[in-house]
Amino acid sequence: MAEIWGTSANDVLNGTSGADQISGLGGNDTVSAGDGNDTVIGGGGIDALYGQAGDDSLIGGDGDDGFDGGTGADWMDGGAGYDGVSYYYGATGLTLNLKTGVHTGEAAGDTFVSIEQFQGTRLNDVFVSGSEAKHFDGHDGFDALDYSTSAAAVSINLATGLGSGGDAEGDSYLRFEAVVGSAFNDTLTGAATSDVLEGGRGHDILMGSAGADELIGGLGTDTVDYSSANAAVVVNFLTGIGAGSDAEGDTYNGIERATGSAYDDTFISGAGANRFIGGNGLDAVDYRQSSAAVMVDLSTGTGQGGDAQGDTYGGVERIEGSAFGDTLISGVRSDALSGNAGNDILDGGTGYDTLIGGDGADVFRFSSAPGDRLLFTIAEFVQGTDKIELSSTAFNNLSVGTLSANDFSQYFAYDGQTGFLSYDADGSGQGASVRFAELTTHPSLSASDFVVV
Repeated sequence: MAEIWGTSANDVLNGTSGADQISGLGGNDTVSAGDGNDTVIGGGGIDALYGQAGDDSLIGGDGDDGFDGGTGADWMDGGAGYDGVSYYYGATGLTLNLKTGVHTGEAAGDTFVSIEQFQGTRLNDVFVSGSEAKHFDGHDGFDALDYSTSAAAVSINLATGLGSGGDAEGDSYLRFEAVVGSAFNDTLTGAATSDVLEGGRGHDILMGSAGADELIGGLGTDTVDYSSANAAVVVNFLTGIGAGSDAEGDTYNGIERATGSAYDDTFISGAGANRFIGGNGLDAVDYRQSSAAVMVDLSTGTGQGGDAQGDTYGGVERIEGSAFGDTLISGVRSDALSGNAGNDILDGGTGYDTLIGGDGADVFRFSSAPGDRLLFTIAEFVQGTDKIELSSTAFNNLSVGTLSANDFSQYFAYDGQTGFLSYDADGSGQGASVRFAELTTHPSLSASDFVVV
């Protein structure tokens, strides 16, 4: 056993293969303890203490000291200052659990006192934070932060490198690629790289940012949020793969809700009950891959049938129907309803809506009275196959059933050149007629194309 003393200057001290006692005293010292169970006291100054092999006791003293315990079960006490432990040269990846004090890899058996920052290996590491604020540097490899044992919700932002709430309160991060949330309602935000965000239990919000991210909701009702994206996104819950802007290459597992960007987003629903929040832009929910007919009502924000079963909507202006007989109902906004294949019912509500029939014998429903805000654009109307359905309460003086030729000529004016369809409420021509639809294909219309209910 050797006893080695430094000076008040900046010393470089090396131990032996035995159990040494080394004291750096003053100055910014570099101490390598060597083999054996050594005791190293850095003293004053900013010291770098290397335990190397053996079960070492490394004590930093004053100053911002750095520690590398090496192999063995080491005791590292930073003392005063902002002190850090590095495992950069570790031969295997590690798990550093500051909550239980049970670690793996080169950190196995290590104990920390007054240590404020930790650096991982060049391999794949996992860090579990405790109740005190720490700085974690994953360094190379694919590194993860695990807050699954936090007693409260956490907010982790890998882009800003900051955490808050629960065990993340005051934590900061550098070079991490994965986060596991708590059992509560967490907010996890990735960096501009390919990250893995796993919410765990609770109703979590996952924001992958740029990069092809793996977004795992876990238990609870979880949301992918693209409100910060700088272009439109496609969120496909049917395939579990996203596209466009921040969603490009993202994958979804256990996600029930999606929040879009400020642009024209597309949401493709799957078999589960989903919620879609469009935000700004003209946003669409697409049911073209549904294996059964859907009923979507944007006025109530609810869906039924097929892939729409249990779905809810907010800020959505476009609906793409399935290949079956769908019922699509507009809300108060200017919406676009596309029936696609199947015998569909398209109800435009009260806005400036676009109704696109597609294949099949479709019904274009007018359930609101013509007025300043009722003006539909009807696309792909097929004369003799599709029908225009009028509400007898909204269109006064019309009898229920197929519209008579006399009523058609008396109450309606249709311009085949422009496709404009107007309604004269008194049927006398004395009052001003109200234009309520434009048929883009300019078909030849007759009374048989209308039905009154």
